[in-house]
Amino acid sequence: VMEIRNKENKLILIKKKYFERSNPTKDTPDKIDMNQTFVSKLSLDDIKKYVSGFRVLAKDNESNSINIIEKTSDTVMARNFVYSFWHKRYPNNPKYYWEQYKQRSDYADENLSAKTRRGYTSERGKIYIKYGPPNYIEDERNDPDRNTANKSIGETGIPYQIWYYYKIENTNQTNRLFVFINPAKVGNNYVLTHSDVRGEIFIDRWLTNRNLIKQEIYKFGSAEIGRGSSPRTMDYGVE
Repeated sequence: VMEIRNKENKLILIKKKYFERSNPTKDTPDKIDMNQTFVSKLSLDDIKKYVSGFRVLAKDNESNSINIIEKTSDTVMARNFVYSFWHKRYPNNPKYYWEQYKQRSDYADENLSAKTRRGYTSERGKIYIKYGPPNYIEDERNDPDRNTANKSIGETGIPYQIWYYYKIENTNQTNRLFVFINPAKVGNNYVLTHSDVRGEIFIDRWLTNRNLIKQEIYKFGSAEIGRGSSPRTMDYGVE
């Protein structure tokens, strides 16, 4: 509380400011015996292996708690945090979604890592963890139009992948995609350039005309395509 008084010591302004201390276990449900839950079998090493990837799904106010768990030597606190993280999101079956997250994180590490970066920090890895495996992946290796288009313009083009989802889980969004390009043309560092999933990065003209996506990937270099615009947090009219 901050008070401002005049020279007669009369109160002329009072201002309250709320300070929140980071407490990784503040949302742990009451009356739950953690020894009877899935977290009772987790070692501190297990938790630290996976907790950094929680940032892909975390809200802003959970980041400090993740930082604390990454450094803690308190196994009980770490277990409580893991349980509360998943219970808040899926109170009916937190264990199932924890196991699902682990599977996705392991897949990202094994298949979507980029150089020294773990899979969950790569852009494809983040999308895989958030939305699960795509129903179909299209890239230059299985695109019958790619070689013909490249020969006509005399270029090798940009390596790309388009991930197609029939449905985005836990939403009413259907028939969605993510476009990744590899500006360096080597390695495994694909960059998310566009998506029509709400809240993700996008390119306006590609939202209204999907036919432009591969046309421009074929025709232009990464500099001409550019990086998508900032995510829209509101619905842009595509359901």
